[in-house]
Amino acid sequence: MVNFELKEAAIYRALTYNKIIFIRRADLFAKLFLLLSVGLFLFFLFGVEGSFLGWSTFFFVFFFFFTEIEMFFKGYIQRPKLLISIDEAAENIESINIADFLDFESARIVEKTEKMGGVDSYLLLFFLLKEAKEMDFVFYRILMDKEQSVRELENMFRERGRISDDGYSECFLKTIVDAFNIAKERGNERIMIEDIFVALSEHNGYLQDNLYQKGLRKKDVFELTSWQARARYQEDPWLYKNLIKRGRIGSEWSSGYISFLEKFSIDWTKGMKLAGFPETVGHEREADSLERVLSRNEINSAVLVGEPGSGRKSIIQKIIKKSFLGESLPEINHRRFLELDLSAVATHAQGIEETERVLDEIFKETVRAGNIILIINDFHEFVGGEQKPGVIDISGVLGPYLHVPQFRIIGVTSYLGFRQKI
Repeated sequence: MVNFELKEAAIYRALTYNKIIFIRRADLFAKLFLLLSVGLFLFFLFGVEGSFLGWSTFFFVFFFFFTEIEMFFKGYIQRPKLLISIDEAAENIESINIADFLDFESARIVEKTEKMGGVDSYLLLFFLLKEAKEMDFVFYRILMDKEQSVRELENMFRERGRISDDGYSECFLKTIVDAFNIAKERGNERIMIEDIFVALSEHNGYLQDNLYQKGLRKKDVFELTSWQARARYQEDPWLYKNLIKRGRIGSEWSSGYISFLEKFSIDWTKGMKLAGFPETVGHEREADSLERVLSRNEINSAVLVGEPGSGRKSIIQKIIKKSFLGESLPEINHRRFLELDLSAVATHAQGIEETERVLDEIFKETVRAGNIILIINDFHEFVGGEQKPGVIDISGVLGPYLHVPQFRIIGVTSYLGFRQKI
């Protein structure tokens, strides 16, 4: 038997607080008081007579107060901590309250349907169309006239009334369970309105007919809403993962000084951060294997072998993202990934001896820093060759450092280069 009780879920507290206008519109009040504070401060700066500085300070306090309310409500109250993960809950779904896994918008839509008495999939679809502005893009892409659909559903309610008199209808519960499974399949922590809409495409007759006329199936809706849900998830400023992407205060000061290394390197971590940590698809098994090697205490360097375009750099980018967010193994969390530009080293150094001295200093700085993982692209070009002017062979300098626990390196090479040089 499916257990769904919205009023017993932790998210219901957020719905209750949302009815208080000072909490619901805290962002608007914060902007208003900031505008008043700045305006009065400008009067003070231009020497207009009056106690403008005092009033400016007074309104700034209120700006800070409402900003804190907004942060607390959206960052904490709207996201109550889950006691178990959605994967663990799926193993014994009858013993949990599925409403605990609704996100705030989904819970708000369900609450709207409850106020109408009996709750069925038609009411759920009606309020999803009417209230969920986040879904406007999806409705537009599937060529669904939202206003017309709302009018048709209203006429349907007037003609035949609600399907159930009280409680949750069987169709509604099937929709919620399906939405729960869709959220799990997508890897979401909670049920989003996009998940509910996909479930409705399977369990709601009106939506099924509408989609059928346009030649659309549940699979098509799933793919479209997956893009929408992922975009909304990545843009959510109050989500912990998105907050942490901005970096921690002083995180760049937590390692040793690497002025010499920075002259001859490209910071992949900084590049990924500026790009917003784009999603990388596939290569999970290879990334896991590379993580395990890098996390060792000894012999913790690796070589990625593959042809250009096969996803070698995507594997590294996947690990960089996990390391930055603190989701990787403890030994490689919060590391900086720097690509060593050996061509720049060859240009800077004059002669073989100076090249070796520069490389030795770079590797020493890497060890002293303690949080650097070096990347060498086209690794085969710099090992196993004849040492001569214009050509770098780093084998002799690199060898002694490979056994140092603080020294980690990722070489990127091709199959041909691996067989011939490594």
